[in-house]
Amino acid sequence: MKKAVFILLLSLIVLAFFLVFYLDDTSTQSSSSSPKTFSKQLSKNEFTLKFIDEIKKQNPNISIHSHNELEVILSFSKDGESFTAYLDNAYRLYLNGTELSYVLKKHVEAVLSTSQEIPLELKRILPVVKGVEFLESYKNIPSSKIEDLPYHENYADGLVILYALDSEKAVKYISEKEFKELKIDKEELRSAAFNNFKNRAIKEQIKETNGVYEIYYDGNYESSLLLFDDVWERLKTMVDGELIVAIPTRDILIASGSNTIDLTKFKAGIDDVYSQNSYSITRNIYVRKDNKWKILK
Repeated sequence: MKKAVFILLLSLIVLAFFLVFYLDDTSTQSSSSSPKTFSKQLSKNEFTLKFIDEIKKQNPNISIHSHNELEVILSFSKDGESFTAYLDNAYRLYLNGTELSYVLKKHVEAVLSTSQEIPLELKRILPVVKGVEFLESYKNIPSSKIEDLPYHENYADGLVILYALDSEKAVKYISEKEFKELKIDKEELRSAAFNNFKNRAIKEQIKETNGVYEIYYDGNYESSLLLFDDVWERLKTMVDGELIVAIPTRDILIASGSNTIDLTKFKAGIDDVYSQNSYSITRNIYVRKDNKWKILK
């Protein structure tokens, strides 16, 4: 009996020693073969710079005019028309563990192929609301001419309407030159673009928390909802006081009532979102008066 107990104890000691040695060895192997698990992830800005390096490598004739986090304005030649490449989907893939070199290579290939092939067709055009600061990034391009700048219309204070030819990987804003090529007036362009937007299968979703409403669309065109009165006629009946909205970035649209929010805290929160996130639009807060948006002073 004692012998059996001794053998059992000896077996357990050997097993414990084996497990400790084996687990330590496999852990060492795993860490050495997968350094990515412990490596520091690239920031949005670092990822953007990596993308710029990769697209220049694949096409040395590319001209990079300006860039922000996950957003690059470029053209295929020094004097070519510029367009905007968005990198948020690519960055999301990278954060989810897809190899960096693979993400960059495939996204650059997609941008190079799709951005050149977006036909100038009226049925493809969508309206986009941007802050006036967005136009400044184009005006600062040394080689830009007036006809190459995005065609735009003034909207509310601090906001403009641009018209986008949309594809999965890139957005190309119609230039002044392309607007002339369409051979239509601005009312026809606006009407067609608005109808295209309304006819999309995507519909806005509204989520309420303590009297503050988040309006979701597709993560890209939330700001365009500012243009459609029916959305705001409905929300006007839901808020307490005057209808107030903020659109600090292209994918964040928030509404509330003037009697619901602490305006000082609300402005501070919107200003933080505007300053710290990509695709910023405006830090202004707007109030709805006579079916128009006015900056809330």
